Amino acid sequence: MSKVWVKGRARAKDVRAFEAWAAELVEKIRTTDKGTLAFGVYPVGAGDEYIFLELYKDSDAALSHLANVGDLLGRMGDVAEITAALEVYGNVSDQLRETYAAWNAVVLPSYREC
Repeated sequence: MSKVWVKGRARAKDVRAFEAWAAELVEKIRTTDKGTLAFGVYPVGAGDEYIFLELYKDSDAALSHLANVGDLLGRMGDVAEITAALEVYGNVSDQLRETYAAWNAVVLPSYREC
């Protein structure tokens, strides 16, 4: 199974509240997600927009991540609005594809990877 790359984009409703939420999210991922290889939140644009870049070992790791941080993701709407479709790259499992469908994600399978 291939690695799973995810790219998301959101605009903070309140920058301080968003950054506090993002810090909590990243800390939980850093300390408890075993299959997350990389996760970052990057400011872009006018200072209230952010890109999320995520890399998971495989589909199972991505599903585990979503289960692990589901409570925090449930609060995302309080601090930010999604500004672009979630992009998911990799040859993902059917279960992960179905899970990301709830987010209206665009899933792009790999042609080749190493």
